[in-house]
Amino acid sequence: MNKKRNAVMIADTRPALIGNILIQINETNKGLFDEAIIYYETISKKDMKIMQSVMPCRFIHFDYELPDKIKGLAAFEKFSALMLSRYYMFDLLNEYETITWIDTDVLICGKLDSIIEKAKINGMSANFEDKKNKSYKYVDFVRTSFKIPLHDYNMNKYNMSSGLITVADNLKDKEKMTKWCFDKTIDYAAYLLLPDQGVLNLLIQEFNIDVVSVGERGAYCFYPSYKRDARKAKIIHAWGSRKFWKSWYLFNEYPKWNEYYQKWLSLGGSDYFGEITPEVSIVIPMYKSNTEYFNLLLEDLLVNQVQAHGFQYDDFELILVVDGDENELLWKLIEKYDDPRVKVILNKTRQGIAKSLNMGIKAAKGKYIARIDDDDRVSPNRLYKQVEYLNDNKEIQLVTSDFAYFGDMNEERMSFEKEMAHAWSIFTCPFNHPTIMFKKSFFVENDLLYDENRKYVEDWELWLRAFEKGLVVGSIPEILYYHRWHNGSAGQNQNTINLMRELVEKNFEKLDIKLLPDDLSIIAPFNGKTCDKDYNRIAYIFDQALKNNKEMNLYDQKSLKKVFDYRLFEAKNGYLKDIVIKKDKIVPNNKQKVYYSIKQKMLRPIYKPIKRILYNIMSESVRDNLENSKIHKSKEYEMYTELNEKIEELSNAINNNFNDINKQLEILKKHLKK
Repeated sequence: MNKKRNAVMIADTRPALIGNILIQINETNKGLFDEAIIYYETISKKDMKIMQSVMPCRFIHFDYELPDKIKGLAAFEKFSALMLSRYYMFDLLNEYETITWIDTDVLICGKLDSIIEKAKINGMSANFEDKKNKSYKYVDFVRTSFKIPLHDYNMNKYNMSSGLITVADNLKDKEKMTKWCFDKTIDYAAYLLLPDQGVLNLLIQEFNIDVVSVGERGAYCFYPSYKRDARKAKIIHAWGSRKFWKSWYLFNEYPKWNEYYQKWLSLGGSDYFGEITPEVSIVIPMYKSNTEYFNLLLEDLLVNQVQAHGFQYDDFELILVVDGDENELLWKLIEKYDDPRVKVILNKTRQGIAKSLNMGIKAAKGKYIARIDDDDRVSPNRLYKQVEYLNDNKEIQLVTSDFAYFGDMNEERMSFEKEMAHAWSIFTCPFNHPTIMFKKSFFVENDLLYDENRKYVEDWELWLRAFEKGLVVGSIPEILYYHRWHNGSAGQNQNTINLMRELVEKNFEKLDIKLLPDDLSIIAPFNGKTCDKDYNRIAYIFDQALKNNKEMNLYDQKSLKKVFDYRLFEAKNGYLKDIVIKKDKIVPNNKQKVYYSIKQKMLRPIYKPIKRILYNIMSESVRDNLENSKIHKSKEYEMYTELNEKIEELSNAINNNFNDINKQLEILKKHLKK
């Protein structure tokens, strides 16, 4: 039988991504592969025809069925079973001299012929996450693809990336490998985090394959981190949660990916993504900005935002509405970052904060809109946590968080949510303006924009209208925002105070309560302790408001009483219990890093030996259970479940043993905060 020369193997549940890769291969490595072998679950005849027009294709329907008990495991719910189709590369060597598997979340930038030539040396080539060829900052090991170790394999070997693998027909024992991979996927299903990658790394050890590395310092598996130089990259691999279509930074920094995608669409290919837009639009109004402070904020946002598992979070655009401020230092600062996510709207004459905010909202492409002030600081996970919260809580239209003031005033503040936020809005702004993120659709559909006639308190007035439209607020009980406090700022001037009192007066009027001028200076929180006469007056007003609200049902009764109780406690004792915590000094994003560093150094010498013992115990348990499963196959998954439960209990026991240490660390943490 005459074999074909080279084939590329591709699989994805999204035909548009397969089409994108085919176009990339055709334009960057034309003629290198005789054909593309495409494993699929569903592809239309139209898409197949278009793919064939790009390069010769062979379509193979993937009909492998995982056992039902395995389908419910987390790793197999997260990824399509189609990921396992790469196991067939070994069987396909009966028909081809070489097979190259390429993931679909890549951008091909160079020639790939060397990976084929290297595969022919020992039968296999791939990229390893070792010190020389790592795709990102850190090396990676086989163990990271597993929940727990496997006794019969070296879990501390450097990990082979499964996103780019080439096998050649001189590979010894190749005829056994496809079946072995599928069998071991079943055997080790309960222990796998990254199923295909984990099994393929075991395969190398099982069959003693001397894989030739094609790393070239990560050139064939280049992970595109912020401002990383990609000029020598042959393949940019957007592995993990950051994808070219799910990261506004990557989408704009590497426009070639979208060029290929648009070419696929122009050929008539199916569109999977629709319009690709950022997940979040951050709107920052700017007037006479302090560029030193703003530089710190840009660092917080453009460089230091993270999401789960340490990946950078960068699926956002930054809309700067510069309000009549021709600041040369500001332009130089923006040019220094040269970030494609930054968009500047310049008002040649000053329009005011409300109109500037509206301009930013109207220009926003994001699903969510976040507010931030230009001289403040944000925690590294502020954006991701708020996005995750809104994604998980469909009934919430706006999320806030706890926050801290720093600078001329240093204190931590708690934020309210749901009915408590609504009730709190009766006599003060219900949450700190720049801490919020909201669903753009809710505000657009309800015609909710800032009142451009207002120079102050534009936020509170908008939230009152939004509550009338059914706004539901959520809050994350964690400090995600640091608000710089300047003595004498706009929030403290008499115009602001007068407009705030005006809103308080209107809110109480809706409950048929007419406030006297003297009431307006004492009724709201943050006005401190009062004399007995004023306290009794406040208590009387609140009592009447509760009675009227019981009939009118404007607020949740329990929540309204609770916010009134907060103010009464303050009026008697001089401070807001639970809401405000005074501090000597707050340094944004600093004490957490120091505390974490000390905690790690103190706990690591204790934890690491225990971890090693646990690692060995788990390894022996896995081996024993797998041996038993060969005799009692019907009980295999019950044993997996039982073992995992024991491991969980043991892990919890170890964590609980650190309680005393953590108590001491909490004391240390308090000293650090001071």
